Amino acid sequence: NQDRKKSTKSTGGQPGHVSKTLVQVDDADADADDIDFIKIDRRTLPKGDYECEGVEKRQVFDITNPNIRYHMSPVSVFNGDVLLTADGPSNNSYLLIGDATGHGLPAAVGVIPIYSAFRTMAAKGLTVGTIAAEINKSLLQLLPDHMMLAAAILQINTHSNQLLIWSGGLPNLIIADQKGAIKQQISAFHPPLAGVDDAEFSQNLQVYDLEKNDKIYLFTDGIEESYNSDQEMFGEQRLHEMFNGDGGDIFTRILEDHARFTENTV
Repeated sequence: NQDRKKSTKSTGGQPGHVSKTLVQVDDADADADDIDFIKIDRRTLPKGDYECEGVEKRQVFDITNPNIRYHMSPVSVFNGDVLLTADGPSNNSYLLIGDATGHGLPAAVGVIPIYSAFRTMAAKGLTVGTIAAEINKSLLQLLPDHMMLAAAILQINTHSNQLLIWSGGLPNLIIADQKGAIKQQISAFHPPLAGVDDAEFSQNLQVYDLEKNDKIYLFTDGIEESYNSDQEMFGEQRLHEMFNGDGGDIFTRILEDHARFTENTV
C-alpha cells in the first residue's frame, strides 16, 4: 500500500449503491430457512451504546450529543456509512461522517478500525487535519487498494463558535442560518481517505466562523444519488431547494421528501 498513487476518483461522493430495502423480521414463527443470521461478538467492537434494528448499528457510535440529529438507514449502515462523535478538551466537539467504497460486510467491516483511533485523538485535542492524516495512514495499511473512505471530519469550538473541517470525497456540506437559508457550501477539497499515500496527503483545513442558531448539514451521497421509480435522480438541486429560508424543519423535510421520491422503489 505504500506505493499507492493519487486516486483518480473525483471529489463529491461515491458511486451510487443499488440495494434492496431491509425489513426487520418480527414473526417469531417465520421459517428459519428464510432467515440468515450473522453472529457478532460484541467483545470485538469498540465501547459504546448499540441498538439493534434488524442490522447491527456498529457504525452509529456513541451519538449522545443533544445538538446532533442524524438518520442512517439499515442499508446505508450495512454498506459502510459511518457517523462518529467525540468530545475534546477546551470546548471542542468532533464529528466524523464517512462513506466507504464497496458494498455489504466488506465495506462495513473495513471502517471499524477507525472508531477507537478517532475518539483517542479527539480526546487529545488534535486538529482534524492530523486526525485525517492518521486515519489515512491506518486505512492504507488495513484496506485493500480498491477501498477508500470518503469522509468529513469536523471540529467545532463552542466557545469561539469556530468550525474547522477536513473533507475528502463527500458531497458539499451546508451551513444554513436560523431561517434555513444556505449561507455557505463547503466543497470537499481532498481525495477520500486511503486515496493517496502519506507523502501526498494534505492536512489543509477549511475554517469558518459560525453565528448563533447556524446549522450544519452533512450528507453522504445516498440522498442525492437516489432514484425514483421513473429512474430520475433525486439530485443536488432538489436537495438545495429545500433550504428556502422559510424557517421550517429542514431535517424532517429532507427525510419526508426523499421518502416520497423513492416510494415504490427497491
